[in-house]
Amino acid sequence: MYVDLRWAAKSGEVLSLKNPRFRESIVNIAAPLHGKSKDEMDGEDVRQFRRTRRIAFVAIAAIVVAIALAGWQGSVSVQRQKALIVAGSNATQQKHVANSRAIAAEANLHLKDDPELSLLLADEAANSARTAEAEDALRRALTESRLRASIGDSHTPIRNAVFSPDGRLLVTEDSTSRIQIWEAPDWRQKAELPRGEGRIGWESFSPDSKYLVTAGSDANPKIFDVSTGKAAVDLKGHTGWVHSAEFSPDWRLVATTGQDHTVRLWDVHSGKTIAILEGYTDVVLGAFFSPDSKRLITIADDQADEHPTRLWDVSAHKAVAYLEGTIADFEMPIFTRTSVFSHDGKLVVTVADQNVWV
Repeated sequence: MYVDLRWAAKSGEVLSLKNPRFRESIVNIAAPLHGKSKDEMDGEDVRQFRRTRRIAFVAIAAIVVAIALAGWQGSVSVQRQKALIVAGSNATQQKHVANSRAIAAEANLHLKDDPELSLLLADEAANSARTAEAEDALRRALTESRLRASIGDSHTPIRNAVFSPDGRLLVTEDSTSRIQIWEAPDWRQKAELPRGEGRIGWESFSPDSKYLVTAGSDANPKIFDVSTGKAAVDLKGHTGWVHSAEFSPDWRLVATTGQDHTVRLWDVHSGKTIAILEGYTDVVLGAFFSPDSKRLITIADDQADEHPTRLWDVSAHKAVAYLEGTIADFEMPIFTRTSVFSHDGKLVVTVADQNVWV
């Protein structure tokens, strides 16, 4: 039993069940082998082909459905994640709102007894969340607060601040020894003094508020013109840290005290040394003129001296009295800017440890 397929070699046709002539040849040989007629064999083949095609169609459909289902599940998962993120954000926002309202309520409690604290709390409440309660507390605190200006920045600590006698100027010294002069009423910077080589530790205005004297570790106090911010006079002569510098009320002299155990009197205009008041064996920490500029009181950290607090006659350049009261260290409250003389110059107050002498 055979099939003659030489025609395919001659014609070059593709041998496939879709080729009618090749299909007929296959049926001719397959029908006797299966004991079926040609029509039955050909119909069975057609049915088998259709069955295979249906299976393939079903498989493709299942794959398409699986892909669609996976995409839907992924979309649902993404939506759930978005919902969780939104829920978390809402919870955080609600927490900030609740915190803002609580701080605002605390700010209102301190409105009368401590307006500045109330203002700080109200600001913190507004930073937490811009609630109506926070804004109301902030408005009320600003109305009640006695704070008129905030000077400097929050990054560099202010170490010292002194008003001018006329109240129009304020000088500040920060931790980097930068000295700035601020002017009322808005307290904007008027001038910044050039920095010296050492650390500044003392600033004092002249009686007319036009000049400022500074002193510190470089041993050379300087008098600055406030209007220009430039140094007008250098006071050269000390050999160590200068702890204080004060103008006389009549604005003729500057008294300085130093680590070199001396008190020096200077001419304000020329910067020349008028006198060197000696006798101490340790650091002299401060000097204060009487209201009439005729006397000077000095305080030293001299534990070996029975009378470290002395009263001097300015014109005679000599000590005329030794006062009660000693100073234990550099942290005692004697180093305030207020005069130790009474306004009429008849009384002097000294402070040390737990005692006050008049």
